[in-house]
Amino acid sequence: MDDWQPASSRPQDCAATQRPAFVVKAGKDRIGRTLHVFGAETSVKIPSHDTGGAYAAMEASTPPSSGPPLHLHQREDEWWYILEGNFLFEIDDNSVHAGPGDTVFAPRGSRHTFQNIGTALARTLVTVVPGGLDLFFQEVDAIVPPTHYPIQR
Repeated sequence: MDDWQPASSRPQDCAATQRPAFVVKAGKDRIGRTLHVFGAETSVKIPSHDTGGAYAAMEASTPPSSGPPLHLHQREDEWWYILEGNFLFEIDDNSVHAGPGDTVFAPRGSRHTFQNIGTALARTLVTVVPGGLDLFFQEVDAIVPPTHYPIQR
């Protein structure tokens, strides 16, 4: 069976939607504003609506001693690429230290959190598959006042 392919990789099964290419410049975002979620400033670089819901990519700036509460996603895998700073991740009771250039993965259904354990602002590139977390972050930003962490650049 040399011609066998998983159904999702057959060209006839893939959505052939035309989406325009785009560039998001450094320091900018794709949705017109920076989001303030759980003490971090988050810039949506590739929103879910640009990928047909397949994924979303964001850049987050997390102040020292900050990070989200312990949580889990039932439908999203989440991964972080550490751009700057040092983090302590907890994923299903496993502690992981991560620094610049490291990648951390939390599969859907895993309980996870992280904290910037450094003394300076830390930055990550975050991707969630499938998309949708960026839409949740927009809702949170709209209804919860930003916490007053001094974001220093």
